[in-house]
Amino acid sequence: MLDQVIIPESKEPYRNRHHKKKHKHITREIATNSELEELAYVSQSELNDEAFLRKRIKKIRRLSISEEEKNRLTQKLMMGAHYDKIRFQETQEDENMTTEDEDDDLVIVNDCDKVPTYHNESLEIFGCPHYQRNCKMECPRCKQWFGCPICHDEVVTDHKFKREDTRHVMCLKCFEVQEPSEFCDNCDIQFALYYCSKCKLYDNDENKDIYHCDDCGICRLGLGLGQDFFHCKGCNACLSIELQDDHRCIERATQSDCPICGEYMFTSVKPVVFMSCGHAIHQSCYEDHSKHSYKCPTCQKTVLNMEAQFRVLDMEISLQPLPQPYCQWTCVVSCNDCNAKSSCAYHVLGLKCDNCKSYNTVQLKLIKPEESDYESDIS
Repeated sequence: MLDQVIIPESKEPYRNRHHKKKHKHITREIATNSELEELAYVSQSELNDEAFLRKRIKKIRRLSISEEEKNRLTQKLMMGAHYDKIRFQETQEDENMTTEDEDDDLVIVNDCDKVPTYHNESLEIFGCPHYQRNCKMECPRCKQWFGCPICHDEVVTDHKFKREDTRHVMCLKCFEVQEPSEFCDNCDIQFALYYCSKCKLYDNDENKDIYHCDDCGICRLGLGLGQDFFHCKGCNACLSIELQDDHRCIERATQSDCPICGEYMFTSVKPVVFMSCGHAIHQSCYEDHSKHSYKCPTCQKTVLNMEAQFRVLDMEISLQPLPQPYCQWTCVVSCNDCNAKSSCAYHVLGLKCDNCKSYNTVQLKLIKPEESDYESDIS
């Protein structure tokens, strides 16, 4: 077939006849310096328009300028859009903060808010059920007036009253609203015998001794640091001065819930005591708990003096031997007091630690006479 192909004279083959290189014509735009800078500017409405940005970048690439200048304009365009967006967000945040500041300065006082509240109405002692004081406090969040933060939290459940953030108080004598202070700006009445400008705490009870601990960051009941309390850096709490040289230090021991009632002890108004194991507990909860248990509710260690009771238990076990085959049984136990693992004779009245002689133990394994090899269980 190839022999039958005839190539016309003075003409090129078909394959070469139209083989001419086509040149793509690209229009190069020339712009002045001011026009160049305008190309790198993005308006507020175009910040999130990706199609517009791509179109603008293509336009920059068509300019009759150096490659370095094109890169500079492209970078300025993209970074400028980024920083404009940040500046816009910051402006919005500043406006929101300004609005919040204006809201903080807004004071709402209704007629019902001007009704005096009493700690003891028969004796005409101003305050609330929790504190004696000559002022009300405004919650910085909901703008409602209450006798104290506890009164607020008993009624409002969706947020807590942060006393230290209090911005306004109201005198219960003249109903003047003002910033927290010791005396009323209008009638000069003293709001409370004790006032803490850091905690915004008012208490007019002359029978209470209160002091502020900077390390704890709150006010506490007591004469003060160095008098009846000291601040332990290890426990990060104020402890009775009697324990200053004789207590087991547990880091942040009181920054936890009471193991009995569940109340957060660090800010609790109830007295807190430390058991011999070092764990903290409300004094009232400890007194109730110790009536029916000698163990710490947290770690199960013995916290009462049980020497006499354990001697009585020794005697009762010796006087009540178990019948066969139970008298031949032994147990592997773990002691809650010394943490040792040992073996002892089985008895229904109690299992004694062979190391510290405590009966505060947990049975790990019961071994019968036929199980003669149990040394590995106690090693």
